[in-house]
Amino acid sequence: GHMNILGAVIFGEVDGVFSDACNKAIEFGKPTLMKDDWKRVFDADEIAASIERIT
Repeated sequence: GHMNILGAVIFGEVDGVFSDACNKAIEFGKPTLMKDDWKRVFDADEIAASIERIT
């Protein structure tokens, strides 16, 4: 569900903006996802750090 909404907003299919938490997750997540070891985003420590940053 979340990815559908993100895609719809990005491609202008629905009016809307991302939440502050979503924008923070994008800001910090994009550089990590563009690396060879991107799968570390699923590590418990990485998830905990991400939650801490956006809350």
